[in-house]
Amino acid sequence: MRKLKFAFTKEMAELLIRYRKQADLTQTDITQRIGLSTKSGNRYISRLEQGKIKNPSLGIILSYLRNCGVRYSGFFDEIARRELNAEHDKNMSGAMMKTGMEFSQDFTLQTYRKADRECMKYEIYIKHPRNKSKSLSTASFQKAGINFAKHRIKNEYIETKVHRKLNELVVGEIWFLAYKLYSRECYRALRKYYEKIEQNTNVDEIKKILSENLGALNLALDKITEKWIKKGCKKEFLQQVREVTIKGFKELVNRQS
Repeated sequence: MRKLKFAFTKEMAELLIRYRKQADLTQTDITQRIGLSTKSGNRYISRLEQGKIKNPSLGIILSYLRNCGVRYSGFFDEIARRELNAEHDKNMSGAMMKTGMEFSQDFTLQTYRKADRECMKYEIYIKHPRNKSKSLSTASFQKAGINFAKHRIKNEYIETKVHRKLNELVVGEIWFLAYKLYSRECYRALRKYYEKIEQNTNVDEIKKILSENLGALNLALDKITEKWIKKGCKKEFLQQVREVTIKGFKELVNRQS
């Protein structure tokens, strides 16, 4: 009968060692429990734990886990979680680099962690879609992850500024979310009219795009403002939130350029 084998990584080997030590077992204990001959078996387990056996028998790995009191599903779930974390870290660092973002009063570690959590949720969603036919390739997953991270980082940067402004205006807690939602709508309008900036690095071209779209943008922002006035928000507060949002967005544009 053909033995099932699979690609074995250094990370998997380190995890096996951790499980064995947690079970208070030696390599010899594992060898004997699996049913391998002591001399060659010890050598095999030693090489396995060093990550030198690239395609071990799946049966031996499952037996190793079982004798350590670990379910194989838990082992592979842990590997998948570590791989996702590694990909996630790459996406976040890539997004920080592309947005030119650095930690500051407007982008604190707390702000970063908030964006980080949202990005992790999104990555899990696209990594394990309900419809398996929609699974992404590694390259597509990374691109989608970085783009989403860029959006969340920018969004959190602006929301931190808006939050500070709302505190200055002493906005009641019940209205806080309303003004934040207004800011998000303004931000989406800004992204829509300035989306070409994402593909442009020429400062003169960026300025041209901004001037050409200014009229349409102001019209869109005015419509959004009127909508939130009808919902009960104060016009003077909306105006200040709008100004903060636009200023924050322009700062982000300047960082990229």
